[in-house]
Amino acid sequence: MKTNTEIRVVRRSLLMRCLSRRERRRPDPVVRAHRLRMLEGLSGSVIEVGCGEGANFAHYPAAVERVVAVEPDPASRVAARDEATRAPVAVEVIAGIAEDLPAADGSYDAAVCSWVLCTVAEPAVALAELRRVVRPGGELRFYEHVRADGSLQALLQRAVDATFWPRMLGGCRTTRDTEAAIREAGFTIERLERPRHASSRLTVPASPHILGIARTPATPTTTPDERDQPTVRTMHERIIRTYTQHIEAPPAVVFPLICPVREAEWLDGWADAYELIYSASGVAEKNCVFRTHGDVDPEMIWTISEHDPDRGVVEFVRVMAGLVATTLRVAISDGGHGTSSVEIIYLVTPVSDEGARFAAARFGGEALLDAIRWWETSMNHYLRTGELLRTPTTH
Repeated sequence: MKTNTEIRVVRRSLLMRCLSRRERRRPDPVVRAHRLRMLEGLSGSVIEVGCGEGANFAHYPAAVERVVAVEPDPASRVAARDEATRAPVAVEVIAGIAEDLPAADGSYDAAVCSWVLCTVAEPAVALAELRRVVRPGGELRFYEHVRADGSLQALLQRAVDATFWPRMLGGCRTTRDTEAAIREAGFTIERLERPRHASSRLTVPASPHILGIARTPATPTTTPDERDQPTVRTMHERIIRTYTQHIEAPPAVVFPLICPVREAEWLDGWADAYELIYSASGVAEKNCVFRTHGDVDPEMIWTISEHDPDRGVVEFVRVMAGLVATTLRVAISDGGHGTSSVEIIYLVTPVSDEGARFAAARFGGEALLDAIRWWETSMNHYLRTGELLRTPTTH
């Protein structure tokens, strides 16, 4: 369990809640059959991620000893706790997010996610967390809608994702290749079905699904010769910090500002803190390299590992020799009414005992969140006035 990460409060859209209530009143027999198929044969301890209002609870087999159901939306948790009282197995509903699960490494026999990986901001991070909390050789049960194979439906999916769909359906993206993401996270898919179903005309774009079982790698067998090899040093706990900024401009305006050069326009003190080392375009681009220095952190070299204007994603990587390796991922999406929702994710990996202490002090407390909030305030001020917001303290 990562104790250094704040829990974001995520609220489901009104339409999502209406669809959930309709499902409770008039269950779709096809969806019910898919849920049963996903959960059949499960046993032991289970963590369910993004349980919503508890639609899966009634279908857990008796061999399941307990279910810990993680849900970020407060209203959905209330409904899920009520549903848990009628479940055939013990279910505990708790607050949490898929990208930072409140669980120890290898503490569950299986994980369950249904209609979740389409909505999380960073599926790769969520799947890495699922792999972390499931024991070696444990299972991932999944039921997710995915991008279509056919060109016509794929075109429809791209159209709805670019317009109303994510905003109306809690950030859902119909065009994700979740099968590939599961494999890339290190799971081995043992059973895979591809049902197609829409419970109404509204959900036709999300009709292609994958349903199946994936497994984490089993613990390797140690041979006598291997026992004589040097012991691998214990890894330090990774810190993930997340924050969602609300920026008063559309993504097309915000994205170019996430740039080591243009940041000087809106963040006080940045102009003196960075030096551009390489960029063919003179601004942010993939494989751009720049240097920073400041009063708090030593000099650091950064590179931009991902720069995708179409998806609104910029990823920065920096390494502080002997201390930590850090990935900073910024994902910009439409916030509605001419605004943007900007997801900030810090992934910090200590490489030494000293690095673990540094990471806890630098990234574990409120200082980092204060800085991110200041960036949010500064950018909104710049977008409203065209001027740099001055402050006595450099953030």
